[in-house]
Parts: sequence; C-alpha cells; structure tokens
Amino acid sequence: MIVAAIDIGSNAARLYICRFFPQQHARTDVKVLEFVRIPLRLGKDVFGAGTVGADKSARMLHIFRVFRELMQLFEVQDYRACATSALREAENADDLCRQIKEETGLQLEVISGAEEARLIYSAHFALLESEKNVLLVDVGGGSTEISLLNGNTVRLSQSFEVGAVRLLQGERALDKILQEMRQ
Repeated sequence: MIVAAIDIGSNAARLYICRFFPQQHARTDVKVLEFVRIPLRLGKDVFGAGTVGADKSARMLHIFRVFRELMQLFEVQDYRACATSALREAENADDLCRQIKEETGLQLEVISGAEEARLIYSAHFALLESEKNVLLVDVGGGSTEISLLNGNTVRLSQSFEVGAVRLLQGERALDKILQEMRQ
C-alpha cells in the first residue's frame, strides 16, 4: 500500500510518500519513496500578526497543488494532512483549509498539541524496549512536545507553545513556559 503524510509546520511544509510492506507478527516494513520539504515560514506571519498573510496563503495553495500532483504520480492510496502550531493559532486557518479543500481536493486537518505529541510518540513505539524509560522531545517552529514513555506506555505527554520560530521572533513568555516545562 502506498500512503502519504503532509506536515504543515510553523517553518516548513513536508510531504512523505511511503510504501508499506506488511510482515509477520504485526510488524511492518516501510520504504520512503519520496520526501519533499519546502520552506513556508507560516509562523513568521502568525506569531506576529495572528493570521496567515495573502502571500503565504497563495504559496501554501501552490504547495498543495504540487503535493496533489506528486501523490497522483505515485498512485497514493491514502493520506493524512496535518497542520500544527502556526495554524492552530491563525485566525484565518478555517478559511485557508476550506480554500485548500475546494481548490485541490485535499483535506488539511489542524491538529491539537496533544494529537501532535501522540503522533510523535506513536511513531517511535516500534523502537522502544519494554520497561525502559524514554523521554521524547520534539522542538518545532512553534511548539515543543515532550513525552515520557515506559516501554509502550505513555506516562506523560504535553505540548508547549515554544519553538525555534517563536524564539527567533523574541517571544516574551519564555520564562513562564520554561517553568511549566520543568514542572
């Protein structure tokens, strides 16, 4: 089966196209057929002005048209397109997602920080050894997800509104967020 994943982050848009090969004992082998990363910098607009500007909106639509074409060429059977921190906060996120759906046929889902953290740690379950404590930290452009796992059991998982793009823009609430992270 050929599937695709689209990740619209605060800094870049990414497309992964993969072929899954089911194996015995509930294990699956995956081969990446295509990976595309395009700098988008949504956080630069959203974390400053609260919306995705006209130029970035047009660029995002163009990116989705290209991603749709690549998915058709690779005969993708299923996909999931997710947007994270910047679109969670953008006042015009719903309008932009609706426009993408109308013009490309692709459904973009704005996911919560909790869902973003769940996707990150669930992608690593196959690599975890039972009874070992593992701390996963994913620093993105607009948010950081931290998950504490014991084998395949999630002990704690949380998303924080601090990331590389926010730091570069001089986000002021950093002390408060760092205190929350320590707790």
